[in-house]
Amino acid sequence: MNLLKIIYRKQLFCKLTSRHLNKEPHHIMKHIEGKKFKRAYALWQKCQEDGTEYAPVGRRKTKQQMSIGDDDDEYVDLSDDEIVVEDDE
Repeated sequence: MNLLKIIYRKQLFCKLTSRHLNKEPHHIMKHIEGKKFKRAYALWQKCQEDGTEYAPVGRRKTKQQMSIGDDDDEYVDLSDDEIVVEDDE
């Protein structure tokens, strides 16, 4: 079994914020009263009204980064360019 699954087995997982929480009531209350949870909950309610699929806050960011990619990885075709070499004689 994965080590992280063993560690997090005794904790709760928030599907709105993708965070692990301790089962203690004050930890849960602190999470629910936080800005990140409130923002995610408002977005979840909006998605429920619109009928669109909710993507957790952390997951949306990684999907956007993967789809954008880096410009450095693009291939530039230089086969039609003329190469000029000058001799210094």
